[in-house]
Amino acid sequence: VTTQTMSPSNPRQTIACGVTQPNSAYGGAIISGPLVTPTQGITFDSNGNPIPFVYGDLKSTNLQVGGMGNLMGDVVNFITPMDNKVAFTHISYDVTDNVEAFVQGTFGRAESLYAQTPPYFNGATPLNILSGNPFIPASLQQRMDDLGVQSFALNTTPKSWGVIDTDTHYESWEALVGFKGSFGGTWKWNAHYQHGRTAFGVIYRDQINVERLYRAVDAVRAPDGTIRCYSAIVDPVNHGNCVPLNPMGANSASPEALAYIHDTPWNYNVMEQDNFAASIDGQPF
Repeated sequence: VTTQTMSPSNPRQTIACGVTQPNSAYGGAIISGPLVTPTQGITFDSNGNPIPFVYGDLKSTNLQVGGMGNLMGDVVNFITPMDNKVAFTHISYDVTDNVEAFVQGTFGRAESLYAQTPPYFNGATPLNILSGNPFIPASLQQRMDDLGVQSFALNTTPKSWGVIDTDTHYESWEALVGFKGSFGGTWKWNAHYQHGRTAFGVIYRDQINVERLYRAVDAVRAPDGTIRCYSAIVDPVNHGNCVPLNPMGANSASPEALAYIHDTPWNYNVMEQDNFAASIDGQPF
């Protein structure tokens, strides 16, 4: 709907509850390709069985009302918890009647831990599931064989894998020491040295290691009948620890597979600065 085509019966914007995504589901959804139709996709129940993915009302590319997609914004922080501490001190001492020494310090620290978002693999970044993957339900695999489908895109927002938590730390301190004074009646002088340090760190707890995830969902049936990662078979030296993961159906992934794909990336930045300044001012005549 555009400003030219909108009307009271065809508004440009609509406020509604239960807004979901038509291109993703908590248990995964197939929304394109020869396995589905424009009006009905495929999703998976909590047992990994394929069921119809029913679209909602007012369906657009990214939004709909109702339907079986995952909710929009179901992990929202209206108030981000923060622990903040600040300290300041200034001490001065008269060395003589015309000379003053001073020391100054400031300190600040802030910490915050909050739920950021569940992982999501949909839209332009779905999971690619190859035919023959042993986690594909038999009925769906048979249909793939009948249609000659080699793979399908699985659009998923796997909230059951855990929500990514963001843990941030900020710390800054500054110390300054200096002298100031006067002479000759109208002349004043000032000299000081200052050192400051700021450190900022962020930890993403329960983040998904995408490289490991892609290896884990590329599961095959090994010669001994077990389900294994394809990479573990062809390169056991580097990827022998890969644990196959079933992405079809909420809660279908095993704890061992989730432990394999989860990671804790972090970054830590430190900036330091030293500064020396001196000045003198007065009237020579």
